Amino acid sequence: MKHGRDPTHIYFAKEESIMELNFDTEETREIVTLQEPLSRQPEFFYMNDDQTVSIIASLDDCIYYHHRTGKFVNLKEAFEISNVKEIIYDIEAQMFYLLANKYMEKLGVFLIKFEEENPLEHKFFLKYKNKLDIADADIAVMRNP
Repeated sequence: MKHGRDPTHIYFAKEESIMELNFDTEETREIVTLQEPLSRQPEFFYMNDDQTVSIIASLDDCIYYHHRTGKFVNLKEAFEISNVKEIIYDIEAQMFYLLANKYMEKLGVFLIKFEEENPLEHKFFLKYKNKLDIADADIAVMRNP
């Protein structure tokens, strides 16, 4: 329950759009059509805490969408990455973390941190070219008080 209300909607992504399902009325509506459809079904769909920013990713694509401004950013092109393995959102820092297996078409482990409001403000935490394909990966943010 958020803001004293029970949730009534679920958001999900398809190759060409972000959708909303009202599970009380069972009505589905398209929120936005992606500027360029993904090449395959998305494997990742993450939103920030207030659900104003979405990250949609498949093996070959990665798109940032800001719901209030309508801004799209092709993260694959902006970061020169592909083969996304994990995405998380850190509510305290208001940052997204993205783990990719390819950077500039080279295999490795590449961890990027970027701002919720401006994904072009980003930093690579890790650029490790090891010629290995990652099968399963996870990201966790730990804080020590």
